[in-house]
Order: sequence, then C-alpha cells, then structure tokens
Amino acid sequence: MNLLGSLIKRWEGRRKIMRKSVLKRAMSILLAGVMAVSVFMVTAGALSQGPYIDEDNAINITGNFTAEIKAGRYSYYRFVPEKSGWYEIYSLGNYNPKIGVYKYTYGHSYENLAGSNYSADGNFDVLYYFQAGETYYFPMCVIPDTDATFDVKIDEYLGNVEAEIVSYPSYSHPYILDYDCGSRDDGDFLYFNDGGLEVKLTFDNGNVLVIEEYRYQYLLELCYDKPFVGINELRFNAGDETIFTLDIEVIAHPIESIEIVKPPNKTSFRYRLDGYMLSEGFYPLLNVEGMEVKINYTDGTSEIVKADENEIAVYKSCFSFNEYHIDISPKFCCTVGKHDAYASCLGREATFEITVVKPTVIQIFLLFMSDTAKVFYENSSNHRSFTFWYNVHTRFYNLAVKFG
Repeated sequence: MNLLGSLIKRWEGRRKIMRKSVLKRAMSILLAGVMAVSVFMVTAGALSQGPYIDEDNAINITGNFTAEIKAGRYSYYRFVPEKSGWYEIYSLGNYNPKIGVYKYTYGHSYENLAGSNYSADGNFDVLYYFQAGETYYFPMCVIPDTDATFDVKIDEYLGNVEAEIVSYPSYSHPYILDYDCGSRDDGDFLYFNDGGLEVKLTFDNGNVLVIEEYRYQYLLELCYDKPFVGINELRFNAGDETIFTLDIEVIAHPIESIEIVKPPNKTSFRYRLDGYMLSEGFYPLLNVEGMEVKINYTDGTSEIVKADENEIAVYKSCFSFNEYHIDISPKFCCTVGKHDAYASCLGREATFEITVVKPTVIQIFLLFMSDTAKVFYENSSNHRSFTFWYNVHTRFYNLAVKFG
C-alpha cells in the first residue's frame, strides 16, 4: 500500500472514532437540554396561565388589601369600582410581583387591558381608567417562585378633571395623508408621534396626575375622525369623556412615484457572509452607496437624488434628502439566485435586482485552540468555524474555513 493510501486509511479510521465521539457527546447534550427545557416548562407553566381567570377562587376587593401568593401559582382578585375614574394599583415590599388587569369581553374571552412587571424597587405600579360597575380581575404572581405576603394600595383619581398641556409633542412636521394617516379596508389609521407630550391632570380632590408621552396609551383612548387635508382634531378620551384635545396638520402626499436611475454599487451578496441568517432565511445587508433615484412629485416636478451627495445612515441602507429619506431592503429573505429588492420613500416604491451567490472556499485552517485567537479571529467577518472532538480524549481542535 502506498503512502497516500495508508494516510487515507488512517484518516478514515480516525473519522469513525470522531463520529462516534461526536454522536455520544451530541446525545448527552440533547438529553441535558431536554431535561433543562422540562424543568423550565414546569416552572414557567405555573407562571404563564395567560388569560385564564380562576373566577371561582377570585377574592373580592374594594380598596387597599393584602395579597397572599403561593410559590409557582397565581392568586386572583376581583375589583368592581363604584365610580369611573383612574385608579393606581401598586405593591409595597420587595417580592418582585407582577400583575395583570383583565376584563371579560363577549366573544373574546378575557382581554388583557394593562399590566406591570416588577420595577427597580421590586414592586409593580399600574395606572388605568376603570369604568363604574364593570368587573375586572387582577391575577398576581411572584418571580422567582416564593411564598409572599405584601400590601397592595389602590389610589383613586376621581371627579371632574382639569387638563393642562405642559409640553407639546416634539414632532413638528405635518402628517402626510395616505402615509402617516388615512383610511384603508380595516378602517381609519393615524401613526401619532407623541414623543415629548406631557399633560397635567388636576382632580376635584386636589390629586394631580401627570401623563407623559407613551404612558397616555394605557390611560386614555386616542380618538379622531377620518383624516383629511387640513387641521385635524385629536381627542384623548377617558370612557365617554374627552379629557383634552390636540390639533395636528395633515397635508396631501407630496410624492407621486419614484424610479431607480442607478442601482447601488453593490448588488451581489455572498450567501450567509454578506448579511445575517434569520429563521426565514438569509437577509443580505444592502448598501445605498452609488444609488440614484428619481423623485416624481405630485405638483408635476421631479428631481434626481444621489445617495453619495446626501447623508447616508450609519447602517448604510438608508440616505436622507431634504426632509425625506430613502430606504432599501430585500423584499424577502433570500436563497442563492436573483431576487427583487426595493427602494421606498414615504410609501412609494421601486424595485431593482440583487444576486445572492455561493461563497467560495479560499483556505482551510486546522488550529490548536491556542492558535485560534492569533489566526482565526484576525478577520472574523469572512470566517466560519466549528469545533469537533479529535478523539476520546478532551483535547480538541478548531477547523476554520476562510471564504471569498
């Protein structure tokens, strides 16, 4: 037998040893994983009963009360307010409890209206507008599992209220019809930008409540009529009562269409390497550099905007011009082959073609672990590696593959 044949035979024998070792180790890891998942599911199952409400064992409450929680279980409390208004429900102690606010809705079982995980001080704090005579349920549990007894306070904010807008939303641009707002098959819509909004509410009894930007979504209902070009009124309601109003300007869509004059410089992408893998497949990372787009405005004018002459975002798949921006992305996750990608500006789209290719192997390294940091990680952006067991001993190597 020649030297090459001898080496091949020895390698085949070594592969069998490695294969058995890998299988043995994989089975042990799999069994350990199954046991860990089983333990997690048993623990999580008791703490994730979701919308199930144990009405028969729910305890009636009308105000402040003491909550008693058993490890790994929920306790349920029933609350029927006599008056409509805001109620703040918060815990005292440091047991890390969580709470949900549920209400039965006909045909939809129980609806989760609000909730709160524990905060930095180890307590929950929920503020919600409750309707008089309605039945609400508060499921509570403690994480991690432990028996706990703690006080829960319910503060009332009732009676007539006077609203004062302390600061208006920082977003000062007009809203664009058929992009920021408009009508579609499932009804009217408005993407309200509430950043910076702060409203002070003063009640008859002197209690003061300050609502800051996103928090209003849990306290008030945003209502509006079908959006139109002009000044639109937004109503912030609690039940049937409008607490305060806010005017926004809506303008007609300024862009009729867009066209690709020149696609980006880079339209070819190596599978797995020039992007990242999602559960749906490969998502290539596009780059707008070199791209030129024609913007056709609704007033009949047009202009060609060049990515290289405007501000390109750090992540490279977007550039800004005037007050607008153009984003590019693949339409779907990709396999090897040709695919459509699209450019979008205020909802107006145009497509161009990209190609995903198989990467080629340039070099293979068989490295001791001590060499890995020196060689393998010199350019991790175009390397992929996996670890295998060399034999039944604990010594192992890294196989690093360099792609081009």
